[in-house]
Amino acid sequence: MKRYINNLKLKVLGYLINSGPLVYNLLRAVSSVIDGVKINKLVKSGVPFVLIYQQGRVASTSVYESMRSINLPYPIYHVHTLSMDRAKNEIDKLKQHGGKIYRHLFVGQKLASEMDRLDWSAQQEPWKVISIFRDPIEIMLSLYFLNIESNPNGLLTKVENSDKDSVLKYIENLFENSEPAGWAVCNWYDNIFLDELEVDVYVSPFDKEKGYTVINTKKFDILLIRFEDIKNAYSEGLAVLFGLDASNLNLKHMNLHRNDKFSDLHKYIKENLKLSRGFCERVYSTKLMKHFYSSELIQELTHKWIREE
Repeated sequence: MKRYINNLKLKVLGYLINSGPLVYNLLRAVSSVIDGVKINKLVKSGVPFVLIYQQGRVASTSVYESMRSINLPYPIYHVHTLSMDRAKNEIDKLKQHGGKIYRHLFVGQKLASEMDRLDWSAQQEPWKVISIFRDPIEIMLSLYFLNIESNPNGLLTKVENSDKDSVLKYIENLFENSEPAGWAVCNWYDNIFLDELEVDVYVSPFDKEKGYTVINTKKFDILLIRFEDIKNAYSEGLAVLFGLDASNLNLKHMNLHRNDKFSDLHKYIKENLKLSRGFCERVYSTKLMKHFYSSELIQELTHKWIREE
């Protein structure tokens, strides 16, 4: 019965995500009020929260849904920002352009408000934070296709008027003419995570062999997971974070936020995209890559994307 209910919830959520902005935002407005009341009550009770918190396109939905299934005695929320200002700005932009306002924005805004008022010295147990990072090229490529219809004068125009190889060449040029050191995905832990949680992840060493590390502070216990090792890093990392048996922690793969209309093209581009050695070196010499990835893994990723010259 429990599995049936969970599957039903996922179907309803999938329907909601794939519905039009008007219906979606109306239902989300109602649910955000409910979320706000619940979060306020939980914060007052002193119970520690579990936050799945990182930028998008790193399997965070899979981690969130998998964690909900193990019945932890903590409230679990999935967010990409814990700043009232950032959440509000994003909500205002989506309203202006008639886009869908996802739950994580409302939740992030509410949690940020509560965290600012929380007396952390009286908090008996640190909040738990799970944050995942990934090869920046993979994230950027995924974002191009996820947001393809929100930029009608960009990639969408090329897709609708060209064959696959022309689109491939267009995306290759997008990458080659950009500067990875300035990508938001490469600077997220400095520009967002550090600003919002006041924790510098680069101060702590990262276990490049295991693919995960736990950082303990007065306010937060933080589990950092490298996406490329997520299968083992998820179970082993959660076991350390919560004192559980890793053999009982399995990651369920799902992706509710995707653009199925362009999935075949996305797959073709991903399988055939090749970039210059110079560009790959610029990506893999960023602060993010040097801290979290071994030289061997960087070589593997470079070999994956580099074109023969």
